[in-house]
Amino acid sequence: MNSAREKNSSTIEKAVATAALFVLYQFVSSAEINYYLTLLFKYLFYFGALSTLWSLYGDFRWWRFTKSLEKPLGLEGTTRTPHVRDLIEAGLKTQNLDGQGFPLGEVDRTYLFFDGPGHIYVTAATNGGKTESSAAPALFALGVDRNIVVTAKGADLVHLCAHHRKAIGQDVIIIDPFGMCKDIDLPTHDFNEIGHLPDPAAKDSPELFEKSLVAAKRRIPDKPKSNASSDDIFGKVAQTLLNGSIAYFAHVEAETGELACNLPYIQRVFSSSDAEFQEFLRDMALCEKSGGAISAVAKNFQAKLERTPKFAESVLTEVQSALALYTKGTILGSRTEYSDFDPSVIKTGKVTIFIVIPPEKSETHGSYAGAIVDVLVDAAIEANMFEPRVTFLLDEFAKLSKSGPLPSILTCLFIGRSRGAQIAAYLQTGASLKALYGEEASAFTSQAEITIAFSIRDFNDAELYSKRSGKRAVMAQNYNLPEKATMQGEHQYSVGINERAVPIMRPEEFMQLPDFTAALFYKQNPVHVAKLISYRQVDPWVHQAGIDPGAPKLKPLPIKFRF
Repeated sequence: MNSAREKNSSTIEKAVATAALFVLYQFVSSAEINYYLTLLFKYLFYFGALSTLWSLYGDFRWWRFTKSLEKPLGLEGTTRTPHVRDLIEAGLKTQNLDGQGFPLGEVDRTYLFFDGPGHIYVTAATNGGKTESSAAPALFALGVDRNIVVTAKGADLVHLCAHHRKAIGQDVIIIDPFGMCKDIDLPTHDFNEIGHLPDPAAKDSPELFEKSLVAAKRRIPDKPKSNASSDDIFGKVAQTLLNGSIAYFAHVEAETGELACNLPYIQRVFSSSDAEFQEFLRDMALCEKSGGAISAVAKNFQAKLERTPKFAESVLTEVQSALALYTKGTILGSRTEYSDFDPSVIKTGKVTIFIVIPPEKSETHGSYAGAIVDVLVDAAIEANMFEPRVTFLLDEFAKLSKSGPLPSILTCLFIGRSRGAQIAAYLQTGASLKALYGEEASAFTSQAEITIAFSIRDFNDAELYSKRSGKRAVMAQNYNLPEKATMQGEHQYSVGINERAVPIMRPEEFMQLPDFTAALFYKQNPVHVAKLISYRQVDPWVHQAGIDPGAPKLKPLPIKFRF
């Protein structure tokens, strides 16, 4: 393929020659040197002009041809730039008139809401703006008909949003065992994660043993399949022992009214002297409730104590470690013996529940918040009704479980949308999720209808998002130079054009997104870049926000949207 530069040079040379002929023709004509010579230059000029016009036409056709080659055909990917109208046509909303819209951010100067029942998956590094640009806007945008459960690091969200949730007509429950919210003029509540089990025990319901197993798995989680090992046998036996013990104490409380079905009480039993523990096992072995399952657990462990005391001691240590948070004299040991509300309220009332853990204790006590979340998720699914819908805003999701998956979360990911239970999981990296959920971690992304990523600092996450963003077709030019340049044609080279596929967004583009800028995925649509909008930039949210007396004063931001 000859270069366009050579073709342009040929046309210019013809134009210059034609201009010279015109000058000569004018000179000969004005000097009246010779009629035939004048006629000759006249026709030569006409010929040169026609030749130049023809060359220009050829150049135009060549330009149009090369431009058509530069336009990708889409054989290697999309050729159309994603636009906000694609998201709107796919189902996202630009208004939130019914109070069911989860706020996402600004795309092409349009604020978008997601009002579907599907789950939401968010990855963002610490201090990336999750509270101000996602969690708080959600608490303001979702209306009285949407119940919310929030895990909060510290009291920021409570101070910002609790009074608003109460003002719109919801009951506000604040589970704050460490007293982070003592400055707010709303009552705080205690919660016993197994306090609801005496009810099925009183009816001798077969569901009790299943519910107590779930409660045991919250304290001693199943190991992810990818992390399973032969050492997990201690965990399985410890889980079974704790399962039977919880069911037993549920019956004890149902029959006697004694506050026995709580983890501080069970912790004291498992940490008692050998004689007292043996007496507990004997009493448990005599319990024929739950179809004899409770008695079987006790007798089985008694046999292990007799035959393999070292193995039994390891199992006992596993249970004691799982219940260490509830040791007598600790905060949780004194604030979790009973509940101020029934978890079924999540589907029978209009309620917002804040679960507050100090930031510095999220590593050690995050599993307590996770257990509460799991109880409420289980209650929402068990209710088996779509309304009222419940959104679980779960900040620092990976810290809500100690060493394995929360038992009700995966169930919710797969069937929660039909039961009106929506999980919005906030994580710092996808790797933290895989460590807890193993192969099943992919359910969080596969079942999520909305995926948001900002402040991305993990290259593995960036690579995954780049692959998910899809491919776009581009045209690339290749220049072929001769081996040796010739005297008269040192610029004689050929140009080739071919179509190539590149990611819509490369991994480094995800990692280099500006602050408060997110990659937004909705269902199977291509990635869109969204601006995160602070609640302080939206009217009326900025006026609905409360004030945290201990927080530094923030300078006002310009209002960008009004709803």
